[in-house]
Amino acid sequence: MELDADAEADLSRKLEILHNLTWNGRMAKANHVMVSVKYFVPCQDENNFAFGNAGQYETVTGMVLKVDTEVWKEVTIQTDTLKKAISFDDILEITSKSNVFETDWELEAP
Repeated sequence: MELDADAEADLSRKLEILHNLTWNGRMAKANHVMVSVKYFVPCQDENNFAFGNAGQYETVTGMVLKVDTEVWKEVTIQTDTLKKAISFDDILEITSKSNVFETDWELEAP
């Protein structure tokens, strides 16, 4: 799915908030920001007709460890069982049960 301009702006705002709350390991652990990320996973089965052309959306829920906005452009999430790095290009939406995205943050890195 392609995001429209409003959804893309909202996703960028959320990534910037997460980046500022987790800009180093100490900040990530102190803020303990829990989110759910819905992202695209392409088909990996070379014997499937969908290989390279299709895939599915999956959701991972966990603590944000890092948001790399400059080099890799990915968000790293830690769950109970795994650490997952997800490319910004694959993310459809980010949600949180806390009010982390409703707070009026100043969007400047410390």
